[in-house]
This record gives sequence, C-alpha cells and structure tokens, in this order.
Amino acid sequence: LEQEWKQQTLLPLLWPCCMPVWPCTILMHFLCIRQNIDDKIKSMRVNLTDEQIEYEEGPYFTCLRHDACGKQGRVNKVIPYDRVQDVRLEEPAGNYCCVFPFKITLVSVQTAGGSVGHIETWMPGREFQGGKVGRSELELWGLEDATAFRNMILDMKKKGKGLGGAGDGM
Repeated sequence: LEQEWKQQTLLPLLWPCCMPVWPCTILMHFLCIRQNIDDKIKSMRVNLTDEQIEYEEGPYFTCLRHDACGKQGRVNKVIPYDRVQDVRLEEPAGNYCCVFPFKITLVSVQTAGGSVGHIETWMPGREFQGGKVGRSELELWGLEDATAFRNMILDMKKKGKGLGGAGDGM
C-alpha cells in the first residue's frame, strides 16, 4: 500500500506540463507527501467487534507539513452490522499511466441510508482511482487479506450480530 500510494502521488508531478515547476514539486513530494502517506497508513485502524465495525484514522498532514497548510483531523466511524447492506470487493486490474499495474484492493462497506453526511478524507493517488473514492460509508484500501475481511463482515451480519438480540444467534 505504502509503495503504491507513493508512486501514484509522484506520477502526476512528472507530467511534461509540470516541467517548469519540477524542482518544487519533486522537493515537496520527497519532503512532505511521502511522510504524509506514512502518517496516514500508521494512523489507520479497523476493528471488528461483536456488534460493529470500528474504523479510525488521523490526524495527519495532507499537504505541507505545517498546521496552516492542510491537516486531516481524527476520523472515527462506527458501523453496526445490521446497517451493512453490501461489502464490495474490487480487486486491481489494468494499468495507470499506461505502464504501472494497479496493486491496491478496495473493500467498500455500503450501508442502509447510504453515505449521508459522508466526509471524504485525503486519498493519495485519488486521480488514478476513477470515481471509486467516496462512494461508500467505509472504504478500506490495501488490506492484506481483503477477501477474508469481507467474509468476516458478512458472517457477522449473517449471525445477527449487532441486532440487539433480534437475530437467531445461529
């Protein structure tokens, strides 16, 4: 995840139209953006309890490494299993910038009520994601075993977890 995001954030800076500002953008990439990606990855936590999915990320910088230049605050999301409608798994396919293969898997948790009030957080490499960002209540990029994670959520939902005793428990 880390290497892929760092590559995806560097490529737009190398487009020929950006050539006049390459010294500044390359310097910003290596002094700021790479550290911002490391901070984002270190801050992300997901936990499956008996009742709900708990997700947390932040705080981390999103631009220059100064409070006045963009910082993502702490984001906490709690999704009870009874609100989960679907868990979409998108495995990588194709290339970006013609030659670099996609390597990051996406797990999207879609809920009853949709993503009303959904606030997007900073997403490295968003320009290569083709509208995949911000469509679900919870989006998890680059999980090591995305299929097992998806199956665990669906199993908890099937068992009636998070229904306050309304499920059959079997």
